[in-house]
Amino acid sequence: VIVVSTVRCNTQGDVGFLADWRRTNVALTRATRGVVVVGHAATLHRESRAWGPWLRWVCAQGVVAGDESFLDVGGGERLPVAA
Repeated sequence: VIVVSTVRCNTQGDVGFLADWRRTNVALTRATRGVVVVGHAATLHRESRAWGPWLRWVCAQGVVAGDESFLDVGGGERLPVAA
């Protein structure tokens, strides 16, 4: 199991060195049993190359956990979650 902490929180969607899609790919694909990502949904959502698409995918799969208020990504937009 791999735990990834994406500690950035800002309105620009700046995720720092994790903006490099290759680093994100390594972080998300090396786990053999599971991966847990802890982060600020609104910031991750704004990163368009890796984290944004991944976040939309996990929401569509219904594999997100926690308080549903994290799905509010700003500007009146809310990430959809599978039932």
